Amino acid sequence: MEIPLHDALRFVESCIERHAEQAWRAAYVMLSNAADADDLLQQAFLVAWRKADSAPRDNTWPWLAAIIANEARNFRRKRARRRGVSLQSIGEPAMQNDPDRRLQQAELAALVHVSLAELSEDQRIAIVLTHLSGLSQSQAAEALGVPLNTLKARVRRGLDSLRDALGKQAPGLEGTLKNLQVGAPPGGFIAAKASWTASLSAHVAVAGTATAAGAAGVKTVIATAAAMLVLSVGVIAAIVSQPQKPAPKQQAAAAINDEPMAPKDNSSMPEPEPVRANRAEPIAPAQREPQPARQAEPEEVPEPAPEPEPEAEVRPQSSVETPPPSGAPGFGARWSSCAGPPGDLKDFWRVWRDRKATCLEKAEAVHGLGSGDRKLIDAYLAVLESDVWQYRASVTAAIQGETDEGLLAALENFLFDEKDVAKNPSAAEHILWALYNNSTWATPEKWDQAVSLVTAKKVPDKVKARMLRELGVFRGDPGDEDAQAAARHNVKILVDLLAFGRDENKLNLELRNLISDSLASLTGKDFGDGVYMWQYFVATMKESEPLKPRQALRFKDELAEVELEGMSFDSPTPRPTNMEVLVLPEFGCSSRYWQPYLHRLNRTFKVTYLDLPDCSRMRDLEWMRNPDGSINRKAYYYPLKQVVELLEEHRKQEKQKKVGLIAHGVSAWIAFEYLRLHPESVAFAVVVQGWSGQESRERARSNMEQSKDDAYKYCAQDLIYDPSGRIGRLSLNEEQKFWAQTGCYKHRWGDPKALEPIFYAQEPWQKQFEGDVRALVPKYEITDWAKSKRVNVPVLFVSGAGDPMYPEKDEKTFKKIFTNMTWATYEDSADTPWAEEPLRFEDDVQKLIDDNKIVEGLKKLGQDR
Repeated sequence: MEIPLHDALRFVESCIERHAEQAWRAAYVMLSNAADADDLLQQAFLVAWRKADSAPRDNTWPWLAAIIANEARNFRRKRARRRGVSLQSIGEPAMQNDPDRRLQQAELAALVHVSLAELSEDQRIAIVLTHLSGLSQSQAAEALGVPLNTLKARVRRGLDSLRDALGKQAPGLEGTLKNLQVGAPPGGFIAAKASWTASLSAHVAVAGTATAAGAAGVKTVIATAAAMLVLSVGVIAAIVSQPQKPAPKQQAAAAINDEPMAPKDNSSMPEPEPVRANRAEPIAPAQREPQPARQAEPEEVPEPAPEPEPEAEVRPQSSVETPPPSGAPGFGARWSSCAGPPGDLKDFWRVWRDRKATCLEKAEAVHGLGSGDRKLIDAYLAVLESDVWQYRASVTAAIQGETDEGLLAALENFLFDEKDVAKNPSAAEHILWALYNNSTWATPEKWDQAVSLVTAKKVPDKVKARMLRELGVFRGDPGDEDAQAAARHNVKILVDLLAFGRDENKLNLELRNLISDSLASLTGKDFGDGVYMWQYFVATMKESEPLKPRQALRFKDELAEVELEGMSFDSPTPRPTNMEVLVLPEFGCSSRYWQPYLHRLNRTFKVTYLDLPDCSRMRDLEWMRNPDGSINRKAYYYPLKQVVELLEEHRKQEKQKKVGLIAHGVSAWIAFEYLRLHPESVAFAVVVQGWSGQESRERARSNMEQSKDDAYKYCAQDLIYDPSGRIGRLSLNEEQKFWAQTGCYKHRWGDPKALEPIFYAQEPWQKQFEGDVRALVPKYEITDWAKSKRVNVPVLFVSGAGDPMYPEKDEKTFKKIFTNMTWATYEDSADTPWAEEPLRFEDDVQKLIDDNKIVEGLKKLGQDR
């Protein structure tokens, strides 16, 4: 820890004093049991002590609430979930003098407690944080580490379930939750606070004595711990025996105990392990309020049975929390808890250079580098030039949270030295991102230095491109004066760079396009690369007229028991047609990774980015079969036909005569089904890295499994879902899982040292369905309908040859089905060619549109603006 043990203890003690009632209320409702809530808070305060160095300096409650929520998850996973809540066990409200009124309030409170206990864990925690703990939805989403929309969906569904359960008593539900009566801790809050503080002090004593005594002082440690526990029990007993005056907010209530529990002997309870999924999991800098580590759900393993047929899993799992992209709040806050004084660099270099060291040992060495010493820079550069994104993510996270002036100065000197940057382009891109997202370093003067970086001759284009993207991020709320001032400042820089780039083509077309796109992002205007228009805009820009940055317009449709969610962007210039282009992400991903790249297409069409819906509540699903032939209600095959009908219904509701389709990966199968079932509804389609069916995908997966690169080999195995754990991701050990995570995102880009894979591993880039039902890759073969169906819709197939799962043998198959198709292979790209070679992708899509007169055809149909 960066702060002394006892300073951290005093800090958490102050948190207990300030937030005891809030903490108890949250824990009590999450677990529906007083004894469990007491145990939970003891553990939560211990975790808070361990993470005290990453706590915010002002409002500590959201940070503490996040820890309590995470520990509640862990607690429920360790113990079988109890069922039922006794109505008599709910405490009687003391706020009403009317006995009838008190009885009504008690019965309503009991019913709400019962209904809350029956919600899914995610929904219950979301409601507790937003309706009982005083957090805003934004604070709760950030605390839980989930997208705001996901949090809102959980709250909405939870409230709907509660309203259904309450029936006639549902009106005023939000007020009922806000004032929900909760029983006090056994003995009252004074005794409880003393108990929690004493328990924490005992653990601190163990830790402090162990540090002082070392390995030889085990007896001393045990004696000290025992003495502290005896003292704690005596203090608590003395407090409980004294008469207590009820606190103003204290409720005289009994615990909600639905099943008797055996007495707990906390004195022999072992010290909890640090909250980490495995040794390789990085812990890094705090920029937002800390988020406790999220541990993977335990997999259900059935009884031994004959070998089941392997199934591909839709959603890759990652236990490693990683940084978000430009504009996002910051890296996972818990990564910073290891960022203390640097350890012995000799130990790091010994492990780092050891060819026999495992990936987990190297990850541990990287995580142990610490911060605050300019001597770290050589180690940082070595790590940032590796092709393992987890190592790079850890260091980049540490830099983003760095406050030491000496180390920041050393990193700055490296970044603005042309020769150093040219030798270490990967390190430069990562350091650039981290520094310009470091609130300590990124002052207005530092943004001025961006000009020298972009105009330098020897600086690689990838570094210049990253700088231009960072300049185009609107950092803060559009109504914030400081954010507006910073944005206006960067607009002026970008316009000067655009003029420089247009002068004798000193910057290539891709970089100039990035400048104009960054300007459009900051201002909401779109003058392309028209220098004079942008210069006039800057000359007439007034501080009294705030900029209106480009913002997403979100929507949600309720169709056939399924929520169809997505977003689009306004066009600052009139479009020639109102046709909608639906963009479908790869399974397991949100549509977010598309958004920085399709704004030019948005000038011609309305581009709508869809997130694949959770279909687990649909009827007539095909469920996985257990080896004995029985239905496994924990896993279903994603229903292509039903999803296509959802999209077709969406088209009709939007009054679209035709739509365009852009699909990536397995989502190409949704596009193919749409083309098969409703070819008259599709104007054109673009399929990126799509396979002709399971056979093709399995062939590509098998090829990747033969790779000599462990990252690709274990990534291929990770794509197999076998609930028995004999093969596939459940059979992998910790080191193999680490490599699988590496390969899962490494294959996205042809450049193995790219920064983007770190972004894609972040939760906002992943699509997580709610509940515990698993979606499996659907059963699909395009050849099943190839003989009876040919499609004449214009289709562009785009694939990156650098992806180890490149569908190289599918071109002939597709030509048998699609009479108007174009096959494009991008040699320098991998799984995301539209992002790796954006100019070529834009040209290929535009050629498809022009050659097939798409816009002209839409006008004839009357689908113009």
